[in-house]
Amino acid sequence: MFTKISSKTGLVLAAFALPAAGMTVIATPAAAQSETMSAQQRAEALVAALNGSGGERSRWARDNFLSDGSYRMRVQQFNQLARRTGELTLLSVAEGDNGMVVQVRDEDGRTKAISVVMDTRRPDRILGIGMRGL
Repeated sequence: MFTKISSKTGLVLAAFALPAAGMTVIATPAAAQSETMSAQQRAEALVAALNGSGGERSRWARDNFLSDGSYRMRVQQFNQLARRTGELTLLSVAEGDNGMVVQVRDEDGRTKAISVVMDTRRPDRILGIGMRGL
């Protein structure tokens, strides 16, 4: 039935394909959208992921960590951090040249600082994350 396509039909199909191709360029991927996120929004998402379930942490890690050879190690570190801290409350965010420091309060009322190091080549991706008590 569709074995014979006339040149006119081919042009019509091409006319529909071009706008669709242009739309895929206009639609921004999640990585490009996260570049426009403020430090406050990133910190809120980080704390929500740490307070969330294992699946929520995995999704957050997949969307935010740099996917290189040490990706699994960083995800494990992120999960360990979540298990050690319990429920966190965001206090403040300080943005730096290559990342941010997020101050949080844990369930016991202790203040902690979470350091987030961003990739300078891909500012939407995290290279490392760590926590220290204050």
